[in-house]
Amino acid sequence: MEKLDAVLTQAKADGKPVMIDFFAEWCAACKELDALTYPKAEVIAQADRFVTIKIDGTIEDDASSSTSADSATDSSSTALKDAGADSGIPVNCNQATACTTNASTCGACCVASASCTTAGTCSKSGKCCTEPKEPAGQKFGGMTYVNWDFGIPKLTSVKHTMCFLSPPSTTSGMYYQTYDFAIDGTGTYHGMQAAKGIGQQVIFSRFGTVDLSNVRLGTGAAQYPGTNEGPYVRILMKYPFGIGCYTVRVSRAEASGEADWFDMYVGPEGGTETFVGGIKFPRATAGVGATILNGGGSWVEDYSTESSIFNIPYTHITLKASAEANTKAIHANSNYSALPNSDIYYEAAKQLVHMELGYRTPRCTPAGQLF
Repeated sequence: MEKLDAVLTQAKADGKPVMIDFFAEWCAACKELDALTYPKAEVIAQADRFVTIKIDGTIEDDASSSTSADSATDSSSTALKDAGADSGIPVNCNQATACTTNASTCGACCVASASCTTAGTCSKSGKCCTEPKEPAGQKFGGMTYVNWDFGIPKLTSVKHTMCFLSPPSTTSGMYYQTYDFAIDGTGTYHGMQAAKGIGQQVIFSRFGTVDLSNVRLGTGAAQYPGTNEGPYVRILMKYPFGIGCYTVRVSRAEASGEADWFDMYVGPEGGTETFVGGIKFPRATAGVGATILNGGGSWVEDYSTESSIFNIPYTHITLKASAEANTKAIHANSNYSALPNSDIYYEAAKQLVHMELGYRTPRCTPAGQLF
């Protein structure tokens, strides 16, 4: 490990201790440090007391994969400034000249490929990525979308597994919605929410009515009517969640005249489900049970209109979707709002859809069919 040896030699010459940051692509806590901790001014200031190095533990050959954010002669404060980006990509690599003038500093971000060395691009996992740029004069929230095709036109149940690889927001308002769709023509969505002053909770909404007789509640849940988005009824239930995987399911239950109850459940992946509540949906055709429309979408939204896109907290989740008796989605399509610091991609080996957004997330994958 020549880089480590050089850093140790430099540290001895400077009379400074060494701080080694071992990281890996699968390490959510590492990404939290990169995105939230290392960029802080007070951390950068303290970094001057150390000589630092980052070592990639994703693969065994540390000598070839280790990445020092600085060379043995660079300042350690630069090291922590460069470490402040998502997914191991240094902040310098999101700057316009990163891959043309700072290749030695950016390390693995920049590759010897003509298609990835134009201004404003860098490489991540073999893809050429575009750095996020902040349009002037706008406040930003934004959404990322994935629409699912189960190959079945009408459904009675949908289930999604959402894994948080980064901690849910505690400073901004974030929706993590698992399915936005219609039941026999009546709009509805459900999922999770995290926000400052609210904490974490799950949400199930139906549009077109404010009549709370259409709602039934699980233990600890609350019901709300509203009109700010058009008339709606909503169920909210406090449900603490953090880094980890959670399953959210909505299924048709019993009929009630010419309407049907649909119940929502949430729980840790592979664990016990908690009943959140149910909402009644009118049937479009008398005598025919209401069904969930195929093709609905999952989305993540920062709804707090930040003053800068870089103030949107870094978010990284994965999604899996199934319907009926564990019928997996056969296709998924992605789309983006105006939020430039977002990326949606498919990990075929694990059959996972990834959504990353916020902070300095580069756009590496165009909108379109994921699988």
